[in-house]
Amino acid sequence: EAEKQALVCFSSGDYEGAMKRFEEAKGLPGDGYDVIRTAPGSQTPGDKSQPPNPRGLRESRFASPAQLAIAEYNIACCLLKLGSKDEAIERLRAFITSTENPEKQFERILGDSDLAEIRAEILAMRDELQKQRGFNPFGKIKDMLNVPFVEWK
Repeated sequence: EAEKQALVCFSSGDYEGAMKRFEEAKGLPGDGYDVIRTAPGSQTPGDKSQPPNPRGLRESRFASPAQLAIAEYNIACCLLKLGSKDEAIERLRAFITSTENPEKQFERILGDSDLAEIRAEILAMRDELQKQRGFNPFGKIKDMLNVPFVEWK
């Protein structure tokens, strides 16, 4: 819900309000969950009002790593709109380094008109990460085509 409100704020030009709601969304229950054993018995200790839980388990919900990363990305967009270019770049860096597929994320970022102002910095970040991690900015195309009859030079 907070993310939906943030997107409404962003589209209406209320970037501070959007940023506040994206930050709030990072702390709300999301797709991530954990199951916690509360007791070996059949009820939560000290709470007779709850129905019996035969396993003594409680589910804890939290924002998943993907949701946290998306929030960082959206916050970066807000910061850039508010004129905080350096902080926006750092948030984008946090987003990129927390994703499983940085190559694909760079494709999306470079195509985002909200981030066009810092395209040169994004390209420099991509080059820097390419050197550090040796990742392929073209994705896994080379790996998919890495068959004996294809020679890469």
